[in-house]
Amino acid sequence: MYRRSPPPVRIGAYLLACALLSVVWCALIWAGCRPGLDVWIRPDRYPLAAGLYLAGTYAVLVGGAWFCWRRLQGGTGRELGLIRGPFLGPLALGLGSLGGLFALEILAGVVEWHPVATPPAAVLATAASALFFGASEELLFRGFIYRTLRRGWGVPASVLASSTFYAGLHFLRLDLAWTQVFTPFLGLTLAGALLSWAVERTRSLAPAIGLHAAWVFLFLLTDGHHLIGYPPPTNWLTGGGYPLGGVSALVLLLALWALLARVLQPRAASVASSLASASANRSQA
Repeated sequence: MYRRSPPPVRIGAYLLACALLSVVWCALIWAGCRPGLDVWIRPDRYPLAAGLYLAGTYAVLVGGAWFCWRRLQGGTGRELGLIRGPFLGPLALGLGSLGGLFALEILAGVVEWHPVATPPAAVLATAASALFFGASEELLFRGFIYRTLRRGWGVPASVLASSTFYAGLHFLRLDLAWTQVFTPFLGLTLAGALLSWAVERTRSLAPAIGLHAAWVFLFLLTDGHHLIGYPPPTNWLTGGGYPLGGVSALVLLLALWALLARVLQPRAASVASSLASASANRSQA
């Protein structure tokens, strides 16, 4: 029944199951840690509760996605994108592009630079966190969600739907006006589309993980250590705390897409056709 359902129904069932498990997990954390009611807006005050919540949520999301893909949909890790692909190049490109954007914004005076000595251990911890978030979110969004949609909708609609969903999840906040959301939402949607395109072109999650991890690393490093300040009058240009959400980042993402179109080599059509045939055979079984 699950396998024969339309792609949105499959994803909706997965998200509903994850939400129910997360509620149970949150109740257990609440009973054990007893955080205050402000834990949702000031998680830094309750590091244990926040850490347990984050770890449990990602475990449920990624584990559930893998279970649905492998056991319920009969997909393979290869079809999901768990194959070799370019990683270090996209990682370096992500670091260089966003780092260069930060440098230009600092030189132009549209953001404030607050240099602070960062311990090497903190940099390594940030790098490990960035790799974790990059890999897990790519497995979820460009792996399970995109590939599930791809089986029934084709490439353009799947890219648009998965990218919009990816961007929307970053703005589940009621304290933001639409003027604070519009440009960052476009930026994250474009970033999601770029990552989906990279996976579709190479049939591998590796380049998307490299780009995503690089962006998350620079964001966590600058935000966590308050290295960059965002004056409100220039938020439309800089993203105001969403580095890929300003007008300047939209230009950067388009330029990056054009560059990657030249650099990333598409995987052979024979491999793609064999994967499609295997998928069709399983759906008919």
